[in-house]
Amino acid sequence: MPNPTPQEQMRVNPDFTYLNHASIGPLPKKSYDIIQGGFKLQMEEGERKIDYPAIEDLWGLLRNNGASLVGGDKAGIAITANTASGLHIVAEGLSSKYIQGSNIIIPDNEFVTNSYTWQQIANKYNIELRILPTVNGFVGIDIWEKQIDENTVLVSLSHVQSGNGFLYNLKEITDIAHSKGSLIVVDGIQGLGAVPFNAKKLDIDFIAAAAYKWMLGPLGKGLFYTKPEHIDLLDSILVGWFSTPNFRELYHQPFVPWEDARIYQQSMIDPTLNGFNASLETLLRWGVSETYFHIIHLQDYLINLISEIDGFTISSSLEKNERSGIVKINHKESESIVRYLETLQITVSYRAGGIRISPHRYNTKEDIDNLVEGIKSWVRKN
Repeated sequence: MPNPTPQEQMRVNPDFTYLNHASIGPLPKKSYDIIQGGFKLQMEEGERKIDYPAIEDLWGLLRNNGASLVGGDKAGIAITANTASGLHIVAEGLSSKYIQGSNIIIPDNEFVTNSYTWQQIANKYNIELRILPTVNGFVGIDIWEKQIDENTVLVSLSHVQSGNGFLYNLKEITDIAHSKGSLIVVDGIQGLGAVPFNAKKLDIDFIAAAAYKWMLGPLGKGLFYTKPEHIDLLDSILVGWFSTPNFRELYHQPFVPWEDARIYQQSMIDPTLNGFNASLETLLRWGVSETYFHIIHLQDYLINLISEIDGFTISSSLEKNERSGIVKINHKESESIVRYLETLQITVSYRAGGIRISPHRYNTKEDIDNLVEGIKSWVRKN
């Protein structure tokens, strides 16, 4: 029997055209079934069928799949709740390095999760938050070179800019940061699952990402990666039941933490873990590189069609090494167009003054045709 196609593995309402994975990605059918079954079991039988050895095996599978997705060592993978929880592992974990005169650097168009995290840290520890200006939606390499200095503790940026889809060359920025003794943390939520990533080759120190966008995972789950050698560098500010290999001992005892990133584990005993693992397995079977090429192919098809309609421009970079799963088109009435498309059951987003379109592996040219016909319909009415 042939393997099911990506379209067969998803169950998006066939009446919808869903091109909004940069917002929330639908769950694969298998992931949904597993999560639903797990909560049904909890509803009907409580703890009676919780299998702790099987749960521990699941952690191993999840961390293996997470390591494959980020291109890093399994020892550096922890399952978290979302992007913010991963960023805060780093933010508070580096508190001993926040001394007078030190600074943290972010671009000026970061999504608020990344921005708020470092605003809070800068205020709490009375250090400088250096916010770099963007031109055409990104910070140029010359600005990074000028602004990262020997007092920079950390550089934090999104791999993919959520408003326009710009894909940063992380290796260039990481090399600059490391040459000055700085660390780098990446908000990976708009890249992981849609853009090939290799933490080892990029020499990334930390990456944090929620599961519910391009990873097609459940809400309330995420991945965190650290270089294994940095685990001793980070003070662990939030530990709990599963932060130790002795988690089966339920009452007071000396705290002996895991020696790897499992010390940061959060919420490790609920049905969404199985669903998240099923989503990662689905992505890895599709292949992230193959998924990326499919998305770019759909974008090229869209761009050719949009170029024939007066009043629309492409504001995302079309340079080969700067493209991601997101493409943004601009029109003076972008917000009205997005609202109109929703009445036609075509889902995209209004972001940063434009129409943000974010297809995935299971989307087809027919979905793009529906979108373009919806836009043409708006033009005819206006």
